[in-house]
Amino acid sequence: MKLAAVYRERGHRRGFERVEKSGSEPTSQQKEDDMQKLVMITLMAIAMVATVSIGMVGADGGKKVDVKGLETFEANSLFLSNLRFAPQDIKVEKGDRVTWADNALTTSPHTITIVEREDVPVNFAEAYICLWDKRILGVDGPCLQFMDAHGGIPPTTPVVNVGRPGLDAAGDSIFLPPNSSVSAEVTAHPGTTLHYICIIHPWMQGSITVEEKRKK
Repeated sequence: MKLAAVYRERGHRRGFERVEKSGSEPTSQQKEDDMQKLVMITLMAIAMVATVSIGMVGADGGKKVDVKGLETFEANSLFLSNLRFAPQDIKVEKGDRVTWADNALTTSPHTITIVEREDVPVNFAEAYICLWDKRILGVDGPCLQFMDAHGGIPPTTPVVNVGRPGLDAAGDSIFLPPNSSVSAEVTAHPGTTLHYICIIHPWMQGSITVEEKRKK
């Protein structure tokens, strides 16, 4: 699944600017439906068990990445989210386990979704439209397409694995319920760098560089 291809084919980069300039906005019904979808995502995540243990995901790991930050909203004034993966970039050996722990000051779920490097959003427009649906774009935004790969809502499939077991290829994705942790084995070959985002908060981004095993 290529995020960049979706942007290019639908002209989203230019289309976003056209929408902004023309003053076109989603209808109140569209906004209400989108808000209901996000609320359902949160409720489903809260209902999930704290630690997923399906397929490639286990209870704990050697490397740890924290989810940090908060969100603030003031009508007609401020919309702020500094949610992030910390550290953003990590180095592992093939077979190492990585744990993601949600320590953010929110009740929002997250995902660890592997994408191609060129598909990582690099500006406000790309991150913003990632969650738009086909009523606005003509096709579901890339992040919603990944959400569909999780099984939709309901039900939600907590682990999506497109290649070998473990994290090794674009399309692999893990659902992280709020205030919990998940871990997965990195099975990509040495020399590989895996880029990942949270499809609910696409500005949350990280990378995993797989190194050769050190001789003992």
